[in-house]
Amino acid sequence: MFRLRSGLTLQTLFLLLFSALLPRPVHSQAMHLMNAASFSDEGKVSPDMIVAVFGTGLTASTASAVSGAALPTLLGGATLTISGAPALLIYVSPGQINAIVAHNTPLGAGNAVLTSPTGTFTTAVTVDNAIDLGIFSLESTGTHNGAIVNAITSGTVAFSPTTSGSPTYLALFVTGFDVTQTPTVMLGGVTATIQWFGPAPGFTGLEQINIQLPAALAGAGRVEVVVTQGTATSNVVEIVLLPDKDHDPFPDADENREHSREISAIASIPGTSLVLVADENDDVVRVVDITARKVKQVIDLPQGAEPVAVAVSADGKTAVVTERSRGKVGVIDLTTFTVKLEAAVGNGPRAVAISANQAVVVNQDSDSVSFIDIGTGAKIAPDVTVGGRAPRGVAIDASGRAWVTIQDAGAVVPIDLTAHTALTPISLGATARPGAIQVISSLGLLVITEPGTSATGEVFIVNPATSASIAVNVNPDRDGGAGDLAVSGSTVFFANQTGGSVTTVPVSVLASGTIVAPPTSIKVGAGVRSLSIDANDKLLVAASEGTGSLVLVDLTSLAVVGHIDAVRSSDSHDDDNDDHSDRDGAPNAPVITSLTPPSGTAGVPFTLTIAGSNLQNASAILFFPNWVIPEGRGAGLSQLLDPLPDADIAVTNITSTATSITATVSIGADHHPGSECAVVVTPNGTSTQSCAVFVVKPNTVTTK
Repeated sequence: MFRLRSGLTLQTLFLLLFSALLPRPVHSQAMHLMNAASFSDEGKVSPDMIVAVFGTGLTASTASAVSGAALPTLLGGATLTISGAPALLIYVSPGQINAIVAHNTPLGAGNAVLTSPTGTFTTAVTVDNAIDLGIFSLESTGTHNGAIVNAITSGTVAFSPTTSGSPTYLALFVTGFDVTQTPTVMLGGVTATIQWFGPAPGFTGLEQINIQLPAALAGAGRVEVVVTQGTATSNVVEIVLLPDKDHDPFPDADENREHSREISAIASIPGTSLVLVADENDDVVRVVDITARKVKQVIDLPQGAEPVAVAVSADGKTAVVTERSRGKVGVIDLTTFTVKLEAAVGNGPRAVAISANQAVVVNQDSDSVSFIDIGTGAKIAPDVTVGGRAPRGVAIDASGRAWVTIQDAGAVVPIDLTAHTALTPISLGATARPGAIQVISSLGLLVITEPGTSATGEVFIVNPATSASIAVNVNPDRDGGAGDLAVSGSTVFFANQTGGSVTTVPVSVLASGTIVAPPTSIKVGAGVRSLSIDANDKLLVAASEGTGSLVLVDLTSLAVVGHIDAVRSSDSHDDDNDDHSDRDGAPNAPVITSLTPPSGTAGVPFTLTIAGSNLQNASAILFFPNWVIPEGRGAGLSQLLDPLPDADIAVTNITSTATSITATVSIGADHHPGSECAVVVTPNGTSTQSCAVFVVKPNTVTTK
């Protein structure tokens, strides 16, 4: 067994996992309890499982256990019993409690009872020895980046195939795990070699699985991670698998360090030869000209947006991009290539589709769907919950229904886009973890991929009229799961992300449920993550995350006919560095040219005027001390590593035009003197090209 090195100790991991969890939606009952890693299976627990309790007013204060190895049963004045057995407490707060179910907790139906200075709370539970696997995530959502650590560097999120000349070994952290059964860990459907599994040293109730990263997955990009054990299947989390040094799109890229540019999704603009390419790390959407074989323009988004999905309206005038880390979508005017507005949706928007003027947005971390008017940004109707954890993909059929895959529930749910209600879901099986979805209108069928649990590219064919579904394997190379998919006429294309290929299957074959001959396999490059049909040029466009390129496949001959660099907007060799210069040079990015006044006194409110360009619809003005401008993504888990804005400078009453902003600024009376960087946040990005220096003067008022 390997142990974590000092860069990320188990105590640090313990605090990260359990002390700052993203608030879950508050249900009608006063208290509800679930697996603390996956947030699934409410009310179902097993002995030794780490659980999360949510509610309002649960305790009067916030407290964390001092050590993960010796947990108390009384913390912050609170106790929790499950079927009469005192639980071990990790963290307590008014809205959330984390605890470990006692080893000797009686099995069967019972109650969880929380007693604290604010009162007594009760909810029904069922205690069962059945495995309820949950993988912990770094964002504490049960989705997104897994709590997965490089054994040598203690790094997270992005991993190279080798570390310091040796294979890369990773540690996963789980709960609801049976330490007597050997688990299976799959990365994009590929099974990893288990090195060791058992209780995590130094922390009661936490289990650890050590794996060796398969060398064949170099450059696979952002892939899904799933753990199975017996008949149990975990929630889905993600990691990024980097290319080896010799095949990296950036010569200066460092080993085991997240790229500053990482393409994530593509969408063709109807009636043109243009394709939109979302970059989740550079926080941009690039406009690629297929005919010219180059990036035509860069559209800047707010820093930290993490765009992972993009959809284009049927008329080709508007695009909607999901901003996963901001809980918003950006609406892009494709006549000017600027973001005309941002609209708030739910937490972790993961997928989007457009029907007429309505954007249907899947909120993976809120378990909901939002409906946005793409002209105004207003919500057309209240968000709809999908009845399960981690919705993942969306497609819209001709009858006006949206179909949303629910990953951890193994189901697909129809949503009426007129009444804006969720209808009866169709189950794909308790262990299914569905991903992308498309509608084959000519046959009235749904095609759904399962990216993380099958090396044979298993997909589901669903007849929505009868709720019947069949499973079909579409990867003849048996080297990974099917990720994205695209439909062109009578053919369906499937992205095999871990195998670096695209497979093609006739629609008639899928409809029959029987594949007599192997699908056609086309090698397109490492980490083929997203697909789109360019009908104007009769091409399939495949986004290869590992190479940072778009691969063009002729729809008639199925031959690869071109490659386009999709991570550089400049032909100059000056753009070879793995940095954010591509984003910073976007023509729509906001720029500050002056601050008036250039300084302010602590404790004395004043009006600040900012001059510049692209300042319209400013949503925030932030100040960063010591002239430190945050880099955004591309440096590991950037939300934790980037400098935080100065909380002692409050900005209100923001009004803006394209060339100016006015706002009221209040600096805390005890604020230390010195220089700060002023940064403007707009739908068209964050002004991080250079530092707009603002000087804080000391408070000269004395009290006698």
